[in-house]
Amino acid sequence: MIAWSRGLGKRELIFDFNKCNVIREGDKLYLKGKLHPTLWDCRVTFVKEDFPGLLAFLLSFAVLSHFARNILGILKFVPDKFIFRRMGMKPTEKKPGEKGSGS
Repeated sequence: MIAWSRGLGKRELIFDFNKCNVIREGDKLYLKGKLHPTLWDCRVTFVKEDFPGLLAFLLSFAVLSHFARNILGILKFVPDKFIFRRMGMKPTEKKPGEKGSGS
């Protein structure tokens, strides 16, 4: 997610959902992470009243068409994030059977 504000000038702050922690406390859902290029801690809080709007956003034509155009990146994300991580590999490591660069 990219955040921008007039007070930031031309600078954009990036909140990487892949690197954030998801925590559920009571009836709230928290995403905790850092905004880059700064080291500001950021927390996004979802409460039950947010989910109808979030669902409407996720099912909108703009989001679904963006999802369809970027499906290959999403298909690569699933094995990296869930399957290989469970095997004890970091997402950046080579997969089993993958050849090296020749050096």
